[in-house]
Amino acid sequence: MHRRLLGLFMIGLLAVCGGCEDILSSFTEKSAQPVDGVGDMVGYGPVTFWYDVDADLLGDALLENGLTITQIEFFNDAFFGDLNTVKPHFNEFIGKMRQRNILVSVNIINWNYRSIGDPQYDTTWFNAIMDYFVDEVGPEGIILQAASEWDASRNLDSTDKALAFNDILAERWPGMKSWNRGAHPSSAPAGFLLEYHAHSTGDIGPQGGITTTDSSSILQELSLSGNVPGPVNTALLKDYARRVHAAGNGFIYYDFANPTINFDVIGALGEMLRE
Repeated sequence: MHRRLLGLFMIGLLAVCGGCEDILSSFTEKSAQPVDGVGDMVGYGPVTFWYDVDADLLGDALLENGLTITQIEFFNDAFFGDLNTVKPHFNEFIGKMRQRNILVSVNIINWNYRSIGDPQYDTTWFNAIMDYFVDEVGPEGIILQAASEWDASRNLDSTDKALAFNDILAERWPGMKSWNRGAHPSSAPAGFLLEYHAHSTGDIGPQGGITTTDSSSILQELSLSGNVPGPVNTALLKDYARRVHAAGNGFIYYDFANPTINFDVIGALGEMLRE
């Protein structure tokens, strides 16, 4: 793994995950370029349609543009809650990204899915998912998040469940973990990276976190037509990503409405990094 990603792991992982040094030991001899920190996590995520894209094409585009991270929602409408169905898709996807040293931020479940409150999705179900990630996948190149956008305003009756899932993640996952309680949290517990869902380009997120465009309002602002999906205002996107990046934050363009890889976005982020 080149030094760019090694630095991401060293600063992002060791700062929040005490005792995780062993995860990095196999990367040290392969490093090549220095990095500054979590702010070097810049990327694009085909979040809700990742299983349907050409992972080689995506990985090559990210790599060629100097991007270091992608993001997905592990469960979605295609296979909500069905671990056995999603496993072969993820095995292929993570393999392709690891070949290119691209980090993958994995949100196991978006709490906006109302069915997550169903009794069948309990801690036994979540522990089976963790068995898969711990025993079969491993922590290399993965930032794992138990749930996104969970708070009293979403699935009120299942807030305790989200807390339980995060506790299991904290106890069982030896790699990097992220935290997104209520979409735009101001802080994260010890052991977690902060993920922040910005609502506008005037909001770059708390310093040291990973800022994403996971909200319809910011995606509409970044759209030339004001619609989502729609053609992206790449000049505005570059300006926004540059400000997030300059603040030392990570940045991910969270693409959940476009059914195909948005190469314009990937190219714009690459230009931003080169300028």
